[in-house]
Amino acid sequence: MTIKSALKDAYIDGYIDRDIFGRVKAVSAKREIHIQNYLNATDFEKLQNYLYSEINKFDKFHLLILLAIETGARLGELLALNPSDFDLRAGG
Repeated sequence: MTIKSALKDAYIDGYIDRDIFGRVKAVSAKREIHIQNYLNATDFEKLQNYLYSEINKFDKFHLLILLAIETGARLGELLALNPSDFDLRAGG
């Protein structure tokens, strides 16, 4: 039970003379935080250029991120890939 509802009950039951919270509206203390969970075009291009410049080093993490941004595949799909899933002779 909130303080407002307790005082309203006290007013209805006659323990207090007026409903002091009658015109008060509750304001949420929660603040909505906006989190940007995407890259803008400039940052995307910077990341893409960096990953392509590092592609010859065969770092699995860099390849994973590059595949993610180029294909849009979900993380679980990318992690389930095996080297045998790729036919590099056919270009893909």
